[in-house]
Amino acid sequence: SLWDCLTVTWSNYAKIAVEALLLSTLGTTPGKWFFKIKVALVSGEAMTYSQALSRSFKVWWRGLGTGFPIVAPITQIIAYRNLNPHLTVVVP
Repeated sequence: SLWDCLTVTWSNYAKIAVEALLLSTLGTTPGKWFFKIKVALVSGEAMTYSQALSRSFKVWWRGLGTGFPIVAPITQIIAYRNLNPHLTVVVP
């Protein structure tokens, strides 16, 4: 139904916003923390909320394939292969 579609859409946007908040304040999320992955700018500085929001949206779009069942596993494999050996995601 339309209500279900709207709920899923808004929950994705809320997840993106919360992830951006965590990245801009802590430099990690619970899942990244568990696997000892940090997210940092090339300069080593913490991201601003705006930078983290942009990154989170790109992750949802390119890294998760917007959740589309056939595309998502492929984009996740590509994203994993792009993770550097130091387990630090460098944001240009």
